[in-house]
Amino acid sequence: MAIHHALRSFLSAIGPQASLLALDISKKRIGVATGSLAHNLASPLAIIERRKMAADLDQLRQFVQAHEATGLIIGLPLLASGEFSRQTQSVRDLADLISTSLDLPAWLQDESFTSDAAGQESFASQVRTSRQRKRSGGGQPVAKFNDDIAAAIIMQDFLTAARHNTNL
Repeated sequence: MAIHHALRSFLSAIGPQASLLALDISKKRIGVATGSLAHNLASPLAIIERRKMAADLDQLRQFVQAHEATGLIIGLPLLASGEFSRQTQSVRDLADLISTSLDLPAWLQDESFTSDAAGQESFASQVRTSRQRKRSGGGQPVAKFNDDIAAAIIMQDFLTAARHNTNL
């Protein structure tokens, strides 16, 4: 499959009841989230520690099968000005490879500021967990990476944009 550049084309390719996977791709990890056009809901799913591309694709393929995904939403890291960087091009190239390898249509979603938002969400979650542990006499919360939360934010941004722009 291919990366779509027109939203209506992508939505036609995946269908109105689409189950989707969102990916937040970095050099070390891939954050994965699920989402559904029908339910307008995004959920963090997993963090893949990147190794070799074949192993990464195998893990993604397992998520695609388990969640019956019909499309991919891939975060595109644009500069604050909206321009491309080397990282933007690298993610575009990987998105094309992943879309083709998994035989799924893909949409590139601007991921500007999702890492900041994911960090804030993760911090709020850690504070809640810490309070709960203190009440129950437990230890300190363990810090974790936010890649899956960032992927869920990317997914929710896409779902909101798709619903707003197409009156779903």
